[in-house]
Amino acid sequence: MISLSRGLQTASTPTPSWEFAEVLFHELMHTYVSRVYGSSALMKKYQNEPPTTRFHLHVMAIERMTLLKMNRPDQLAAIDHDYRTGPDPQYRRAWEIVSDIEGYQPFIAELKALRQPPK
Repeated sequence: MISLSRGLQTASTPTPSWEFAEVLFHELMHTYVSRVYGSSALMKKYQNEPPTTRFHLHVMAIERMTLLKMNRPDQLAAIDHDYRTGPDPQYRRAWEIVSDIEGYQPFIAELKALRQPPK
């Protein structure tokens, strides 16, 4: 389930209206990316990371790519801030891997490779 309480105008500090769509997108992407786990070299590379970190790598790569392609620098900056300063170090680590270490492109390439029939 996704909590909507912070998105309500009656919340003490309501989130921006775009944030609900972004959170929903994030959660839906977990279903989309799960197919790559069995064949991902990057999941193998980061196998010693906590599960929450590993299972967010491809999701966060899609988030970053999408916001860049949609030319949404303000939203990307907000998400970047939230992941880097949030209370969960496993999310922080996943965002660092996708943003600072590997870049989002290798994760996207693995997802795209699933569309190709084996050679």
